[in-house]
Amino acid sequence: MSKLFADAVVIGGGVCGTAITYYLSKAGLKPLLAEQGYLNSGASGACDEGIILISKNPGIAMDMAVKSAKLYKNLQNELSADFSYQNVGGMILIDEEKYIPVIQSFVNRQQKQGLNISMLNQADTHRQQPGLSKKVVAGAFSKDDCSICPFKLTSAYVNTAQKLGAGILLHQSVTGIEIEKNYQKIASVTTAEHKIITPIVIDASGCSSAHIGKFVGLTVPVFPMRGQLVITEKVPPLVVHQLMDAKYIAAKHQPQLMNKYSSNGNLNIGLTLGQAQTGNLIIGGCREKADFNTDIAYLTIREIVKNAVSFLPILKDISIIRTFAGLRPSTPDNHPIISPTPISGFFIASGMGGDGVSLSPVVGKIMAELVVKNHCSIVDMEQLRLDRFCME
Repeated sequence: MSKLFADAVVIGGGVCGTAITYYLSKAGLKPLLAEQGYLNSGASGACDEGIILISKNPGIAMDMAVKSAKLYKNLQNELSADFSYQNVGGMILIDEEKYIPVIQSFVNRQQKQGLNISMLNQADTHRQQPGLSKKVVAGAFSKDDCSICPFKLTSAYVNTAQKLGAGILLHQSVTGIEIEKNYQKIASVTTAEHKIITPIVIDASGCSSAHIGKFVGLTVPVFPMRGQLVITEKVPPLVVHQLMDAKYIAAKHQPQLMNKYSSNGNLNIGLTLGQAQTGNLIIGGCREKADFNTDIAYLTIREIVKNAVSFLPILKDISIIRTFAGLRPSTPDNHPIISPTPISGFFIASGMGGDGVSLSPVVGKIMAELVVKNHCSIVDMEQLRLDRFCME
């Protein structure tokens, strides 16, 4: 077993883990990223391309998303890389009158927090996105929502971090974390091939965070929620904005409404629909409790497609070329865990749900501040701390 040295070890090679590695490098550290598979082999490789503001709950989630969106505006220049950033805007589609007051209340609270969002009547909704079904009775629109390619983004973070002195270990599962018992602080990280001497460990391993926490005796309440996506053949420009429906908002923030309003409430089916620069359509979405099962559930895929066609009927004439499933790292209160811990030098940056792509720059900056300066000036950390769950 070889011995390595690093200023910090980041566990997890998704968009947030690579963002943290980049921002630590930018702050002058020499971090080492350890990933059990390949880059984007977890949630970041099984997601859509949206940097979505319109779906964020007012409060800390909205605050983080808005600040992250501002960082994205200059990130391509900062990283000297093209990761297909587009300011496409986002829409919520409302297909039943009973959803209008729910979304209107949601939008009112978003506006109070400064989001540039407005309600649309039926005519304006159809004008904004041609081809919608007549069943769409209203909508909401935010011009600040964007899209990127997660694979290109992760590569950009890693390439720039490496130029600044970071190290990358792929296909290296963490097998242990050593603590200096007398001081309760991090001493080293082990993998099958390496012992890495380091004073800092950041757990950005997503759905594996509960497992990593056990190495240092911590209970980390991050669990998987399965999402499934459909990819279509390439088609001419069709979907103008990042689209979602009112049921998606309900599934994300008020799942009890799904059972009340939807015949498929147990599957938590709601529309997400965007078009990549390549022309492929990316169609979701769902939120299923399926443990670590990433198998395709064809009943769910059928319902996702059926729901999407009900909003945009032209989809029935477009061929599907691929379906896949991924696991969102979720928490009991739907807020991320971005936090120091009782173990000196051990930090957590996990539980982003489906928002890892949206939040990666701000998560990277927050973690760099916590590690380097031992405080955070970017957001109020209280709702992000591990100890909010009152677990020993």
